[in-house]
Amino acid sequence: MNAAASKNVLETFRDVVQDLLVPELKAIKVEMKLGDEKLEAAIRHLADRFESLRDEMRLRDAAMERMITYGDQRNEQLLLSFAERFGQTMDLRERLARLEGQRPPQ
Repeated sequence: MNAAASKNVLETFRDVVQDLLVPELKAIKVEMKLGDEKLEAAIRHLADRFESLRDEMRLRDAAMERMITYGDQRNEQLLLSFAERFGQTMDLRERLARLEGQRPPQ
């Protein structure tokens, strides 16, 4: 018999003796095991929930990034459009000033 087998036999014998002499100990062990399992399940549930919240935040972050990028692009387009219109307005004012300067006084 090797050491692992003898250790297993010894632990099994010890558990049987404890169950016979102190039956409450077995009930406490079972209760503790159930408590551990419930705790592990709750921890797994929380980890899953945190992961789903993390995924949701990543999606929201990506959506906000797209919105900001679109807004920046739209603002740039509007600024270019205003600059172009302002330039056209300045050209018209300069032409009008020249025309008024060429017009004979009334």
